[in-house]
Amino acid sequence: MFKKEPTLKRAIDFSKVYRCGRKWVGDNLIIYCFFTNSQQVRRLAVVVSKKVSTKAVVRNLCRRRILGAFRKTEAPALGYDLVLVAKKSAADQKENVFKQELVGYFFNNSKD
Repeated sequence: MFKKEPTLKRAIDFSKVYRCGRKWVGDNLIIYCFFTNSQQVRRLAVVVSKKVSTKAVVRNLCRRRILGAFRKTEAPALGYDLVLVAKKSAADQKENVFKQELVGYFFNNSKD
């Protein structure tokens, strides 16, 4: 069983990541990554809006697939806040598609 990841919950934390973080746009995901030196924990948020689907069942399925893909990849070191935003095309994608995008992002940006 996977341990539950700490999550971003406050609006001020989201706005800090959106404003000051690095942005990467993929086919199905937009990834915002911000290094916070104050905490030794990696926090994650997955955002799936009603633009993806008006049905909550589809949005929750998409969210679970993105979280599953994140847990199966080598995530960045501690101290990062990550916001994963699903695009419209993410609604009908499988978990391995999200995993490939995340691996591509983490591999290309691991030197930063």
